Amino acid sequence: MPKLCTNFSTCIGSCAHQELSCQHSGKCYLKQNASLISCEENKMRYELNNKERWRIFKFHLDNKIIFSETEKKCDYLLVFKDNKSIVHHVFIELKGQKIATALSQLKETIKKSGLSSYRHVCARIVPKTWPNLTASKHDSREVLRWFQEQGINFRQKSMVLTEEAQLLP
Repeated sequence: MPKLCTNFSTCIGSCAHQELSCQHSGKCYLKQNASLISCEENKMRYELNNKERWRIFKFHLDNKIIFSETEKKCDYLLVFKDNKSIVHHVFIELKGQKIATALSQLKETIKKSGLSSYRHVCARIVPKTWPNLTASKHDSREVLRWFQEQGINFRQKSMVLTEEAQLLP
């Protein structure tokens, strides 16, 4: 079994055209135009309010698209095109308390996707708690710096993070 679904890049690219024709249809992604898109795991939740009812592709990456138990990967990816034809990519990690691991998972998944230099990429972490990033958290600071250098919009909030789709950068 490959570590990464062979259709991953094609699927992400075809979302820009609002259609997806993947042989794994329904196994690794959902196509939704609901007013609320939610990703949840172990009581942590990311919510995207979709008042405009744009078609949003929700990819479950962890063991659905990226199969390796040892590779770093985040939990979800949301892809949608707004009314200005801008394609947005939101990488989401729902995590307990290992923030350095969560940051690293986001970075590695974004790099694997080939989207790190794309303008409208967001990285989101929803942990149980958010610690202060002290000098002992050097790796975390390095990843946050990398996000900034790549122009990746980063946000975090403990337990539940809710955003408006039309307000994403």
